[in-house]
Amino acid sequence: KTQNAAIREQLINTAKITEGLQVSTEGLKNLLSNNRLRGDWGEQVAEDLLMAAGFVEKVNYVKQTSSGEGRPDFTILLPDGSKLNVDAKFPFDNLIAYQDAKTDAARTAALAKFRSDVKTTVKAITSKDYINPQENTLDFVVMFIPNEMIFSFIYEKLPDINDYCNER
Repeated sequence: KTQNAAIREQLINTAKITEGLQVSTEGLKNLLSNNRLRGDWGEQVAEDLLMAAGFVEKVNYVKQTSSGEGRPDFTILLPDGSKLNVDAKFPFDNLIAYQDAKTDAARTAALAKFRSDVKTTVKAITSKDYINPQENTLDFVVMFIPNEMIFSFIYEKLPDINDYCNER
């Protein structure tokens, strides 16, 4: 009887932990579904990485500087005086649709929409004035994807995206 009671108690504890994880996951999903909060989170992850690498704001990088057509999240100030613009971006909605899809057809459709979202995001940052020789920028911009799972998903499921990015 005590062994059965211990198993029952363990099952109850496991159910509570699972419920807590579901609530946390749903909260994170809701946070990431909000474009502004997702952008803030991405910028914070990028800045945390810059600081962890020893970068100092206003010495090695500046935040949200103005440029002609928009503003990058960060501009890294290189030792030779040139600049590298970085924008923290990642499309989310159709990635979630892909993960939530119940059929192969729904997954295929969501993946196609996600591919389009990624391309649209790349176009957005490469069409802005982030690459500007008059401003002494490098001839490329960095799209920082602040989530390893999303980066890996793009790399694995959309291998053509790397070439697409390099063309721009």
